Amino acid sequence: KKIFFESYILQNEIVEFIKKIKSKGIKIGYLSNGPKDRTEYLNSKYNFIKIFDFGLFSFEANSIKPNKEIFEKLIEKFNLNPNECIYIDDKENNLLPAKELGMKTIHFNDINQLIDELKKLEVEV
Repeated sequence: KKIFFESYILQNEIVEFIKKIKSKGIKIGYLSNGPKDRTEYLNSKYNFIKIFDFGLFSFEANSIKPNKEIFEKLIEKFNLNPNECIYIDDKENNLLPAKELGMKTIHFNDINQLIDELKKLEVEV
């Protein structure tokens, strides 16, 4: 397991971007299919969960993306209004349930493309 886990590297560029967005008063959450053991290992190594305002892991929801159920559980648990949410994912098939529930979506490729897409949605970054 450890060799697999070591392949995960926290991307400082993304962390700094999240901090910048949060400094503007925008809440940042996560929705992850990460298994419990990998999540706990990576969080003990990088302490990444604390950079988010809220979030849900698949092992907590007993569901995985792209199942609509995990998105519904996220919305319910954190009392979110889907029309006020922008869901970003690097896997295009994970965007459909978010879109069906009323969220705006962005297919993530790289940080510059993400900034451009957010600006199109009138999010100042």
